[in-house]
Amino acid sequence: MSFKNIFALAWLVGFLLIGFGIYYNNSMFAYGLLLVIICGVINWIGGKLGFKLLGFQEQQKQDSEKNNEEQQKQDNEKRHNYICYKCNTVVQGPKTPVYTPCPSKKGAHVWEDLGLIGNDHYQCPKCGVAVKSKKTPVYTTCPKTGSHTWGKM
Repeated sequence: MSFKNIFALAWLVGFLLIGFGIYYNNSMFAYGLLLVIICGVINWIGGKLGFKLLGFQEQQKQDSEKNNEEQQKQDNEKRHNYICYKCNTVVQGPKTPVYTPCPSKKGAHVWEDLGLIGNDHYQCPKCGVAVKSKKTPVYTTCPKTGSHTWGKM
């Protein structure tokens, strides 16, 4: 259970004690009020100091790094290798790149999706283009002859 959850639970218990204390007209009111005041002071001090003294900032940093790693992993799972069949330019991204001018021939790049980015290295021996892919890239048009023949490096 994280500090955030414990803190929220303490607030809730404090307010419940206040409510029961008022209803039953007993000392639970005082205990509840004390708990709510303590939570408020901790919240105020924590806000002013960024929880540096209590060590919570380190936990927040670790949680943030973990979320960033997970987000990057999800982004990489969605990223593809794209190749222009006119000039063999390879780019990586989550969607097909824009059709910008191609240096090799008149007109714009013509992008073909080679598949998802991965950790395995593949190269076409005909033209020398190399990509990192999850599995063997798609056999798209090779500017040398026919289609790329991808070999795992």
